[in-house]
Amino acid sequence: MLKLPIYSPETIAFLDKYDFMFSVFGFLGFTIVGNQIPFVKNKSQELLMRLFGYPSN
Repeated sequence: MLKLPIYSPETIAFLDKYDFMFSVFGFLGFTIVGNQIPFVKNKSQELLMRLFGYPSN
């Protein structure tokens, strides 16, 4: 069985308060990795195309 971590209420409040900032930093990191590694860039573009309903072929 998967054991999930148990966070304190203070930790949850901190994460909720700065959630947008963590999202931006995560997106920027993914973008930088995608630009450096062509495989990641191609797969992320493919995922976005499928997300918006384009066919997989």
